Amino acid sequence: MMLLFFVYQNSYGFIDITKINFEYLYRNDAPIKFRHAMAHHEGEAVLYLRLEYNAAILKDYKLSLSFYENYGKKQSDHVIEIAQRDALPESDGNTQYFKLSFPITAGENLGILAVEGGTDEGSYYYDIPIHGLHIFPRSDLFFMEEARDIPLFDHYLEDGNAFRIMSLTDSREEIYLFKYRDDFAPALPPMSTGSAVARDLAIDSTVVVRPGDIITGLPQALYFAQSDSAGLEGNSLRITPIYYPQFVNAEQLSGPFRFISTSQEYNALQEAEDKKQALDRYLLQVAKDQERAKKIVKGYFRNIYNANHHFTHYKEGWKTDQGMIATVFGLPDEVYKTPLEEIWIYDKSQNKSKIRFTFVKVKSFFTEHHLELVRSKSYEQNWYRTVDLWRKGRFQI
Repeated sequence: MMLLFFVYQNSYGFIDITKINFEYLYRNDAPIKFRHAMAHHEGEAVLYLRLEYNAAILKDYKLSLSFYENYGKKQSDHVIEIAQRDALPESDGNTQYFKLSFPITAGENLGILAVEGGTDEGSYYYDIPIHGLHIFPRSDLFFMEEARDIPLFDHYLEDGNAFRIMSLTDSREEIYLFKYRDDFAPALPPMSTGSAVARDLAIDSTVVVRPGDIITGLPQALYFAQSDSAGLEGNSLRITPIYYPQFVNAEQLSGPFRFISTSQEYNALQEAEDKKQALDRYLLQVAKDQERAKKIVKGYFRNIYNANHHFTHYKEGWKTDQGMIATVFGLPDEVYKTPLEEIWIYDKSQNKSKIRFTFVKVKSFFTEHHLELVRSKSYEQNWYRTVDLWRKGRFQI
């Protein structure tokens, strides 16, 4: 079902997006959990929305999609009103799906979805980059669920699940699915000056499929789908272990402890033949007793889950700069966005002062959401103090 839309003089007034605190984007208890997927073709964008509501809080609301030149820049008169009755048939329970199409217009680089009314906490806004200097031209492809005409809104899929690739081009006969050899190192601490990002990724193999083919049995890896192998436009998908974004075995669990371990401790974990035995020994050495060790594991891997869920794109979420900060410091209290940056602010009682992290948007054909932390030696004291709290089992989630 395709939504109809109309253009009218915007009556909501200009909203300065740079002043909105987007911290609810990463909150697990947010009244609304939002995802989107978009593809472009011949000057038109096709946009899918997924909104998961907390029905106890949200009962009566209205949706609209406004268009801006950019964050903090001019808002256009183009507004799409979205009626709840036009939700796609695949909607179920408290989750609704919508499909929209609109022309890609100069000066409309950013979409802002507004959810107004129905909550005690006011309106919610969700940013949807359409195109711009930090985004490669978008693909005409969607990764789709196997059995429903709904896209994969996350950039990862558990091993063993099937999917399809659909094109906005009716005449498309072949789609190239490239498997990449990738072994990304975890992000370096915020006071480091080096980089842990792999700059050159090698293509391991290529599979040619047709639009709509059921694809299953792919090895765990990073994949990139293109309709034109000579271009840069494409869509990425990571095939992950089962239960992802959770980690469930010692092999998976040992890696993220890099952030709160000494080099000697971490190397011993990685070199051990029996990872479970080594992990148990490590936790007892750090925590001094079993109850504290359990507390550390429970809190730390709650953060790892959040990092994987929110920040997995071309590499695992916990390995990204944002994932590393979310793992060690938890989710931010304030999140602000500008055309080229995302700013996180922590104001927790266990820190003596506010901590501010700035992430810079970096152009990547794997994802529109590649951000790198602006590192500084000034983070050193807060980093080691927070790591010490984790090791003592005193970090407050």
